Amino acid sequence: NVLQINNAGIGFSKTGINGTYETAWTLDGGFNASFITAGEIVGITIRGTTLISDGADYRTSIANGKMTWYSKKVNKDIMELEARDYVSADAGIVSYTMKTGGGFMIRNPQGNLVFSTWDNGNNRPFLSFGAPNFRYSNASYVTSGDGSSLSINGSAGNSWEFKVAGRTMKFTSDGMLTLPGCFFGSWEDGKLARFEQSTVQVYKDFTVRGTKNSTVPTEHYGQRLLNAYETPEYYFADYGEAVTGDDGKVRVDIDPMFAETVNLSRYMTHVTPTELVLCAVTHEDIDHFIIETSKPNVLVRWNLVAHRLGYEDIRLKEDTAYDSTVLDQKRF
Repeated sequence: NVLQINNAGIGFSKTGINGTYETAWTLDGGFNASFITAGEIVGITIRGTTLISDGADYRTSIANGKMTWYSKKVNKDIMELEARDYVSADAGIVSYTMKTGGGFMIRNPQGNLVFSTWDNGNNRPFLSFGAPNFRYSNASYVTSGDGSSLSINGSAGNSWEFKVAGRTMKFTSDGMLTLPGCFFGSWEDGKLARFEQSTVQVYKDFTVRGTKNSTVPTEHYGQRLLNAYETPEYYFADYGEAVTGDDGKVRVDIDPMFAETVNLSRYMTHVTPTELVLCAVTHEDIDHFIIETSKPNVLVRWNLVAHRLGYEDIRLKEDTAYDSTVLDQKRF
C-alpha cells in the first residue's frame, strides 16, 4: 500500500508505487475514488451515474433520473419512480410504474389501508379504496376505457351528473334521480316516481299493491283514471263481432297471432246478439268456433277468454313478499 504526494496531488495505491491509484486528491480540488466508507457526508453535491442504497430486503438505485426498487426475496425489480414530460402541459409528472405482480399502497398512521392498486399480470389492474369516506372536491373528472367515457360534474343546484357515452344520470340535492327520458323521486303527496317520454319494460314479475290505472284525457272532465280488469287466474281475451248467415250460423276464425299467446285446448266464448233471439256457441275448436242464432242474419258480438300460455295453473297466489309493517300504512 503506497501513499504518494507530488506536484499533482495526493494518491493512494494498493499495488505499489507504480500501481493504479484508484483514490486521488488533485491540486485543482478534484477527488477521485472507487470506494468510500463514511459515517456522514454534509453539505455537498454528489454527481454520478448510479447511487445505490442496499438494505436487508431491498436495494434502491437512482440512475438516469429514475429510482428503482429491487427485491432480494423475489430477485427482480418491483417498482420504478421517475419524472416524465407531459404532452398536455408545460410541467412534468411523476410516473410510478408497477412491475408484473406489484402494486402501490397508502396506509394511515394506524396502519389501516387507505388506497391501493395492484397489477394482476394482465391488462386490467384494479384500484381499491379502503377509506371509510371518499371525497372528491374538483369540479369534474373524466376517464375513458373500452371506448366509453365517464364524467362527474358538480353542477349548479348541488347535483352530481354521471355521463356515459353521451347519456346523463343526475342526482339532485332533493333526492331526485334523473335518467334519459325519465326521473325518479318522492314527493310530499306520496308519489314515488314519474316518467317522461319513456317506456317501462319489466322482464320479471311485476307486483302492484295499489291500483293500476291508465290516465285518459277527456273533452269535458280533464284527466281521468281507468282501472285494470283483474281476475283470479291469468287470462288473455280477444273481442270481435260476426253476422250469422241465412242458415243462422257463422264461423269465427281465431286470430293466429293471438292463438300463439294462449292455451286453446280449453277456452270460454261469451256471445251477445244484437236482436232478441236465441244465441249460442255450438262448436269450439283450437282455431275457430261456430255461433248459431235462432234467426238468420243477426249481428253477434263475441268475447274469447283463454289462459295465457304457460300460466294455466296460477290462481290467487299468495303475496309472500308483502310486509304489513311498512306498506299501505294508510289502512291502519
